[in-house]
Amino acid sequence: MPLDLELSSKTNLQNGAVRFNGSNTALFVPSNRFTLKEEFTLECRFKAETFAGRTGLVTKTENSGYGIFISDGRPDFSVNLDGEYLSATASSSLLKTDQWHTLAGIYDGREARLYLDGKLIASALGTGKLKDNRLPLMIGADVNHQGKPTSFFKGLIDYVSLTPKALYSDETSAANGNRKAAIIDLQLNETIGPWHPDASGSKAHAIAIGGVKVETIK
Repeated sequence: MPLDLELSSKTNLQNGAVRFNGSNTALFVPSNRFTLKEEFTLECRFKAETFAGRTGLVTKTENSGYGIFISDGRPDFSVNLDGEYLSATASSSLLKTDQWHTLAGIYDGREARLYLDGKLIASALGTGKLKDNRLPLMIGADVNHQGKPTSFFKGLIDYVSLTPKALYSDETSAANGNRKAAIIDLQLNETIGPWHPDASGSKAHAIAIGGVKVETIK
């Protein structure tokens, strides 16, 4: 049964973000809290301290699933269709350290698209059935076959959302898309025990690994 958490009043809550140390910290959302069928948008706002090697940002990938990677500062969005990955990958290392970025990965049933700060930077055509898995959605890391974090991110993550529809359709769309239909909406402004509350109706609250902290941001 989903856990009921009482979120703080927006008028009393500072804008926050979660600090990840790049070595053993992550958040995860259990897979039994949400499900996807075909179309979806996975979105994350973040500020990295460094880009070093393979780095998971928001992932559910293990020969299945989907996720966003920012390895060596080069954004990649992948979705597994019929057992093979369809990937929209930037042509170069576009990300900058110590700067806020928003990445949105979209699959609309025909095409995977990746947006950086509202601008389309990569796309790939492909159809098939989403091959999902029972692994958690890992935030601030990749996830291995045991459901544990690996390939850690170092920096701040402001929010993560997952919406079962394609929010963007143009070459340029506003970052921070309309998340009213989101099945995961992690605003990452507060903690309640080990949980980071989900603002969507799914109550898909994230659980902390390794003692992550919420920091106030401007």
